[in-house]
Amino acid sequence: MLDEQTSNEVLLCELLTLRRRNSELESRLLEYSARTSDFHAKTCEILDNITDAFLSLDENLCYQYLNKTAEQMFGPKNDLIGRYLPDVFPGVNKKALRMYRQVLKTGIPMKREIYSPVFNKMLEISTYPAGSGIYIYIRDLTQQRKHILELQKANFAFVQEAERRELAEKELKIFFRLSEDIFFYRSYDGHILRANSALARTLGYADEEFFPLVKNPNNNPINIHPEDILPVREITDELKQKGGRTSFNCRHVCKNGAFRWVSWNSVADPVERLIFSVGRDITESMQAEEVLRLSEEKFSRTFHESQAIMAIYNIKDNCFVEVNRRLIEVSGYRREEIIGRSHDFLWVDPIDRENALKQIYRFGYIENFEYRYKKKSGEIGYIIISVNSLNIEGSDYLIASGIDVTELKRYQQEMARLDRLNLIGEMAASLGHEIRNPLTAIRGFLQMIGNKAEYDKDRVFFDLMIEELDRANGIISEYLGMAKDKRVDLQLKALDQVVISLYPMILSNANQNEIMVRLEISKVPQALVDEMEIRQLILNMARNALEAMSEGGVLTIGTRLEEGKIVLFIEDEGCGLAPEIQDKLGTPFVTTREKGTGLGLAVCYSIAARHQAKIDYETSSQGTTFNIRFPIPTEQLTLV
Repeated sequence: MLDEQTSNEVLLCELLTLRRRNSELESRLLEYSARTSDFHAKTCEILDNITDAFLSLDENLCYQYLNKTAEQMFGPKNDLIGRYLPDVFPGVNKKALRMYRQVLKTGIPMKREIYSPVFNKMLEISTYPAGSGIYIYIRDLTQQRKHILELQKANFAFVQEAERRELAEKELKIFFRLSEDIFFYRSYDGHILRANSALARTLGYADEEFFPLVKNPNNNPINIHPEDILPVREITDELKQKGGRTSFNCRHVCKNGAFRWVSWNSVADPVERLIFSVGRDITESMQAEEVLRLSEEKFSRTFHESQAIMAIYNIKDNCFVEVNRRLIEVSGYRREEIIGRSHDFLWVDPIDRENALKQIYRFGYIENFEYRYKKKSGEIGYIIISVNSLNIEGSDYLIASGIDVTELKRYQQEMARLDRLNLIGEMAASLGHEIRNPLTAIRGFLQMIGNKAEYDKDRVFFDLMIEELDRANGIISEYLGMAKDKRVDLQLKALDQVVISLYPMILSNANQNEIMVRLEISKVPQALVDEMEIRQLILNMARNALEAMSEGGVLTIGTRLEEGKIVLFIEDEGCGLAPEIQDKLGTPFVTTREKGTGLGLAVCYSIAARHQAKIDYETSSQGTTFNIRFPIPTEQLTLV
């Protein structure tokens, strides 16, 4: 019994002990459960805050957990928990599914990088066994791979650039050593730090004897000519102060005492305080330029100072490229008004131009070709030219030389006109009076007979005959006005007063044609004139001007003082003088009027000649101005 009681006590004691331990285990289990729950919550919180996706799948690949990043990829966890992964994403990567099943099967973690067309991203998927299921850790490698690719490209470019620079450095060393151009650089204090052999060769030194000279900057190491040292120093100082680059030429003294010209280009580096210089020996070109300059100077002097007209014409560009002073003088144009223009504006007759060009293009030259040209003033001039073609630096040019024969032509025309005037004057002196006397008698008898009553019915015929006799008498009077031995009574007269006295008569004729008359009087000095002849000259020219204008025109008569001459001018607003009669003005029987004799203007020229005056004109399509230039008498010059 005692043993049984003892045994029960032992069992009771053990039971109490077991209960106490069970109570302790339950307490610990509750504590562990609380800790586990807290750990799970913290773990979920941590997983939710990472940037990579994390999810767990059970043995059937159904969703058990997704962190926030995974929810952004796959969708809300409440919609996914318990669902089969391929059902949610039918297009899920087959390689990923095989990896998940293999980890479930083997319990060995796996990692793989795949491209997911669903997310259009490069993903790193790490799969770990977790009890009966798996954990999946997904990292987006898209940007990382992009950065790696960019880094690889940059590294590749860097390697290429390094290789390129290494090659360039090798080539530069070879070029620096073998180049005929001079290379060197020096510090701001004048020390030459590096130079190639070209400078030594240029100055006639060997490398071993030249390079020791460059060590001391005070020795003028590159042997600048004494006359060029100061200018080069000023250029160098300015380069140091302002930086940038500069170009200049200077002379360098050779070993044998001669000098060579070198063209320099220098660049300053203010950071490193260095000056880099590249030079080239230009002695031969400078000498050639000097020879060429002297040659061009001689040609230019000959070209521009020549008394012959000379011009150079570019065939391709169809324009003048150079003209000499003589052409400018005779044409009246400024140089800038000719250079760059075609020659068309100088020709009067297009046929002359075409004939000249045909001959030049056919034979390459033309000799002693005479044609008329237009001056800037509108005056027509005459020129005889010779033209040759030549090629200069691959471009075709024409060089023309000629002489202006306008004065010679004028003298010839004047001589012809004077010969005709002399002939007419001699005829007028010999026959004028003999013809006028019979005409006067005939006119008187016709007038007397025509007044008789029996001829009343024929009155119109008598008047016509008398009118024609008066016309013939007027022509004879004009002939007599050109007599070379006609005496003139020259007296000091004011031309202004002569014009004013004729104004009513001219105005009366102008009113018949509805033309205005304007006077422009300038109170010029008195002139030695025969008043009656000057009146005839003014009336003749005014009549011609009135006949040249249509209704509404303006006739201007006036005087002015110009270049030491008293000028009487008559200006109309007609259509201008035809080119074909301009050279024949003042010649008897030359007229544009149907019933004109061509003697009116010839009489004016005769009157001007007797007064030692000259007649010239300016004409255009807007009208014509005749100028009669009288000399100022000696006694009037003092007053002027």
